[in-house]
Amino acid sequence: MLKKMFSGICLSALIMGAAFADESFTFSNELSSDIVSISGGNAEFAGINDEVSVEFKTERFDAAITASMALSSFDTGSGNALYFGYNADSAYALGIEDWYIEFRPFDILTFGINDTINTSGSYLPVADANAANGNIGSEIALVLRPVKGLRLSAGMGKVNYFGKNTPSKPVVNFGADYENEIFSAGLAFTDLANDFGFGIFASFTGLEGLSLTSGYSYNDKGDLPVTGNIFLFGAAYEKNALSLACDFASNFAKDASDNLYLAGTAAYQFTDLIAAAFTTSFVTGLASDASKVITIEPDVIFTFGNNEVSAGICFEIADALTVTLPVSWTYSL
Repeated sequence: MLKKMFSGICLSALIMGAAFADESFTFSNELSSDIVSISGGNAEFAGINDEVSVEFKTERFDAAITASMALSSFDTGSGNALYFGYNADSAYALGIEDWYIEFRPFDILTFGINDTINTSGSYLPVADANAANGNIGSEIALVLRPVKGLRLSAGMGKVNYFGKNTPSKPVVNFGADYENEIFSAGLAFTDLANDFGFGIFASFTGLEGLSLTSGYSYNDKGDLPVTGNIFLFGAAYEKNALSLACDFASNFAKDASDNLYLAGTAAYQFTDLIAAAFTTSFVTGLASDASKVITIEPDVIFTFGNNEVSAGICFEIADALTVTLPVSWTYSL
């Protein structure tokens, strides 16, 4: 069923691409695995994941879909077993990861479904993730662009309840951001009536090769290593073959084990074919007895044609040392 769905999506996108030859169509497939996880003298198969992404953009209409599938090994209670379609948490791992549709009937107006519109300052480059409250697009959104660089948004969650006897109030979100060639500033308010959160962010790109991001996110529940009321800062610099980046995020609480996150990465492009990267991260708490998790990962990346192949070794130092062998192959159009 999933294979037929993907075939239909790709065929439709190709037909639309032919009709709108001056617009853009992108496709990528990433096959990845950590190969093996070695910890405490034990070795386990680390699973295989495949992720497919398709995106199509025109002057008035954008759409994208990302789907994945996994082959995992995990303990069923009576020993390890291989499962296709489930991950180690027994969660379903065969299906749609993300999708969105955007429609612009007028130059100044966008209507989005399942849309994520992150303001630039909410981004951390090493984690390659945004603070959840940096999303001014919410899930079902209207975005107005009255002047160049300015976006005003209002939206609601996909699941809402209306009426006097319902268990929650409607999920309503608002946001705005402004961006030019030098800086950006963004503000978002999420779920005003139920589980209120907000974020305020800024970025600076006024020097060639340098990008700085910073902000504060209240009640953030996103994919960053730190959640809650977090301050964040990110920096990235690129010149010729050298790339550098660093992340910082913390909620400055003293009663949690994962409220301080630091990370850095350095990469160098030796030739058009070969590059190398070194990434490290540190997650801990501010309490004296907080646990610590350190990761160290060197990688080699090969690029040829539409293919990018990377291979490395990852050391995770926590209560015990865990070693994995991350590899990936990405094919892009």
